[in-house]
Amino acid sequence: MAVAYSAGPNSTNMLDRKSKMISFRLSPDEYRRLRDACSLHGARNVSELARAAMQNLIEGKDIAVPLPEQVHQLRERVSVLSSEVERISRQVDSPASAND
Repeated sequence: MAVAYSAGPNSTNMLDRKSKMISFRLSPDEYRRLRDACSLHGARNVSELARAAMQNLIEGKDIAVPLPEQVHQLRERVSVLSSEVERISRQVDSPASAND
């Protein structure tokens, strides 16, 4: 997700003064990950990233998973598949399966 958002159909200028505030709590780990996401996506701060994510959600845009996260997810899947292949291989090679 690139940090870019439109000002919306009812706004004349993206730099309009923001007058509404939303607040929610995060765990320390969630906040750390959010700060990391700011750096990853080029956001100046947490508010900018949250605003861009919210705009993308409202506009129905897909929020892309950052490449490093995709690689991490793929590595986890490959690890699981590798373990499963090894398990099946052991079953096929075991003496008990030869008697079946």
